[in-house]
Amino acid sequence: FGPLEPPANETYQRLQLITRQRRDLVEKRSKLQCQIRELLERCLPGYAALFPDDNLWTQAAPMFIARRGQSAAAIGAAGVKGVMRWLTEAKLRFQSRTVDKVVAWSGNAAAADSLAPHLAPIWQALDDDRQQKTAIITRLERQLAEILVKTPYLLLLSHPGINVISAADLAAETGPIEHYAHARAITGRAGLFPSRYQSDEVDHADGPLARHCNARLRAAWLRVADNLIKCNAHFHGKFEFWKQRGVDARDIRCRVANRVVRTVFQMVSGRRLYQHPSRLDRQYVLDKLLTFHQ
Repeated sequence: FGPLEPPANETYQRLQLITRQRRDLVEKRSKLQCQIRELLERCLPGYAALFPDDNLWTQAAPMFIARRGQSAAAIGAAGVKGVMRWLTEAKLRFQSRTVDKVVAWSGNAAAADSLAPHLAPIWQALDDDRQQKTAIITRLERQLAEILVKTPYLLLLSHPGINVISAADLAAETGPIEHYAHARAITGRAGLFPSRYQSDEVDHADGPLARHCNARLRAAWLRVADNLIKCNAHFHGKFEFWKQRGVDARDIRCRVANRVVRTVFQMVSGRRLYQHPSRLDRQYVLDKLLTFHQ
């Protein structure tokens, strides 16, 4: 007696396949990065800490220097000029302050693990795997952008905090908006409401999130809620207001997700930008697409 889901057309089915493949590769790449950091710390203690955020992975110079030098002593012996020569010969872009920081670290680095020569080939092989997965992820993201522009979910880019990948993720898991009579049908399918406990005269309607739901759909909406809280001024203000009033952070995420569902339903079903303080104009959508493709 479970509810039947109407079949989506080929566009949404393809979008869902690519989105889930990309999500799987991203999770595998994250595990690889954790393994590489652990082994790199044993071979080059403190080296990864020189590059905050994701600079260790997004910039080409850090991993190249680690591969070429393989030890703090070798990097220190090469000096600033030697390391710059390595990068120039490899035709990699770099900043001189990055090289200065690495060479300064090599002079004060802690002793490496005694098995460092045997650990180096392991983390380098893992890094090769990471780079291969990154190339596949980039190719899949281009395909997602190509499909997304053919759907009305493209209008979601008018919200700061929703990019091409987030909009494609929502479109893939939500499916054609014609399958939903109203916004509450989406929140019901995603289980974005508290469970209810009833027994005799006991009635608690503020339990944890409903257990029975479409887990992938719920995850997509909650990821978008996190992005909006972080990057969207309107929803960040809502978050701070509710936080000051003592509302649980998990409850805030669900509140934001429920409000976004209502806005998204109006935009996608109406094929137009919805008048809302959290969004910008059509030119912002075009700017986002151009920046993504560049």
